[in-house]
Amino acid sequence: MSSPISTSMFIHGLSDSRFHIMIFTICTCIKCLFAKWDALPAELQRIGEEQHAVLDLDPYVKKLMNARRRVVLVNNILQNAQERLGRLNHHVAREAARLRAMLTSGSSVTPLEEKGKAS
Repeated sequence: MSSPISTSMFIHGLSDSRFHIMIFTICTCIKCLFAKWDALPAELQRIGEEQHAVLDLDPYVKKLMNARRRVVLVNNILQNAQERLGRLNHHVAREAARLRAMLTSGSSVTPLEEKGKAS
């Protein structure tokens, strides 16, 4: 089952700016999350010292760092996907412009026939 976002992207085409805005928003949120994650171990240590707690917070800090690594991985995947979609969109637009130019010039050669001639 496809999500409404992916269906909408294909209905409106890859040039739909909502996808790029969504990726930008997600990346911005991830950067804010990283800033909070980076400050959290020091904050936990400070709280532990103030409370004179006997709790060992190291396992929790390690779990947070592992979660951070996973989020970094997802962020990299999203950025790579956005770059690849941008390149694909550029190639599709260039091909569409070429086909439009071919149609307006009155050429009767189809893209498949053109590929056959080039081979």
